[in-house]
Amino acid sequence: ASLIKGKTLVKGDGATDDIDARPTSWNLLHSTVSLSFWGGIDPVSGTIIDHTHPLHGQSVADTVLAIPSGRGSCTGSQVLLELILNGIAPRAIVTRDVDPILCVGAIVAEEVFGD
Repeated sequence: ASLIKGKTLVKGDGATDDIDARPTSWNLLHSTVSLSFWGGIDPVSGTIIDHTHPLHGQSVADTVLAIPSGRGSCTGSQVLLELILNGIAPRAIVTRDVDPILCVGAIVAEEVFGD
């Protein structure tokens, strides 16, 4: 059995108003190719719009997104923040490599907006 070790930077509580609406599992969306959030994911629809990415056309909303890392500029944190505020972000993001850019979007959503 494999053991995954890492750090939790932003902890969710899993709370919802309707306990019956809580799913028992989330869809895993994974790729061995890093993904740019800026220019790679539409922050309004949650769809992967990078035509060169293997996950092109799929939505990140309500998934566990597993990728090696984010790719690109610091504006990726802004796109993640927009996805969170629009209610269409992945439920979790699992990366092989530490990705401080994506972490900033999640931290800002929690600290500034309480999401």
